[in-house]
Amino acid sequence: MPWKASSVRVSEVEESDLMTEPVDLFLVSSGYEERASYSASRLSQLVARRKVALAFTDRKHELCRLDNDRELSRLGFELIEASGASGAAAVNAIAAAAQESSEGGCRVLVDYSCMTRVWYAAIVTYLWQHVDKHLIVDFIYAPSEFSRPSPARPNKYVEALEGFSGLSSPERPTALVIGLGYESDRALGLVNYVEPAVTVAFLSDPALDERFVEATVEANRPLLRSLSEEHIVRYPLGSLRATAALLESCCLGLLKDHRIILAPLGPKPFGLLSMLLASTHIGIEVWRVSAGEKDNIKSRKALGKILCAEVEVIAGLG
Repeated sequence: MPWKASSVRVSEVEESDLMTEPVDLFLVSSGYEERASYSASRLSQLVARRKVALAFTDRKHELCRLDNDRELSRLGFELIEASGASGAAAVNAIAAAAQESSEGGCRVLVDYSCMTRVWYAAIVTYLWQHVDKHLIVDFIYAPSEFSRPSPARPNKYVEALEGFSGLSSPERPTALVIGLGYESDRALGLVNYVEPAVTVAFLSDPALDERFVEATVEANRPLLRSLSEEHIVRYPLGSLRATAALLESCCLGLLKDHRIILAPLGPKPFGLLSMLLASTHIGIEVWRVSAGEKDNIKSRKALGKILCAEVEVIAGLG
């Protein structure tokens, strides 16, 4: 069943459902990870009126970047250079598709597997603030194969994402809800920085590969030991619907007495669900915590599965 929020409906759909009708725009990214072109290749038979690949302006020659450029060009994607720190190119592509689509509405497919949080945060913000027609966006994600975490690096960004800040009552105590990743001490460092009244950790368990669970627990062992069991929420990454329900239940309970900071440090689907939830509830901010361009890079391979969250925006309701 769809998850309803104001004039927006969010539901989980199967990969086969993506091929049932044409889309106005297929939007992907081209970067250094091998999986950047995976979904585009797997869905090569999808009929799209326009195909756009946002090509990172940095690291143009590292790892699989040039291979992805070539593969996406072969598949008919227009390469547009975009800074990872700005969501303008992503929003412009969707806005153009919406303007050029029929009066009946617009359908967009977004592969955010290798996008920065800034990019898909800008897309989510656009959906709530600027859409004036019926719009369906299928957010698809290709999970990666397991790889060992890189050595931890200092955080460069510890801040609210644009469009997800200034929504909270500062006089309320802070509840910090963290989607754990497997970078050592990143979550614990955030707790020490925020000094929240309440901390809740979301752990992907079961994961699509249990080695992710082991690595995440090991990286966050000091933090997990400091939390009571009721403040550790295990969610199934393979089920977006179940994860969305757990996250919404947790945050709505905390909102009664707290302002909430959602910090998705782990898998990107948790980050997307955090943004979708925060967009419909006053009192929830979404933060990014990263080392920026100093982050270690890896050529992650696709696991062979696609997760899809469908967002339907009905303008003029709510």
